[in-house]
Amino acid sequence: MADLRTNIATLLLADFKAEAEGGFPTVRRIPSTDAVKFLDYFAALNSAEAAALLDTLAHRTFAMSEPPSGTRVQDFWRPYAWNYLTEENAPARLIC
Repeated sequence: MADLRTNIATLLLADFKAEAEGGFPTVRRIPSTDAVKFLDYFAALNSAEAAALLDTLAHRTFAMSEPPSGTRVQDFWRPYAWNYLTEENAPARLIC
């Protein structure tokens, strides 16, 4: 399981690095003061600090998507799946 976690965090990190190297095109489209603050903060970091922040964000993003210890995955994700399936924009064939 640890290898899977490492692989997922590595994929997230690669995506975050690509976003950073491209000047954060996705983040720049977000009309949010917090997004602008993040961009300003990130721009002020040296390369070692920026790399450490991206690595931390990748691992934190993965950790936030994991179910709590002792919880079955399907029980953890069920409320999210139910919300998706009952939203107005869900495909008609999937609405419960």
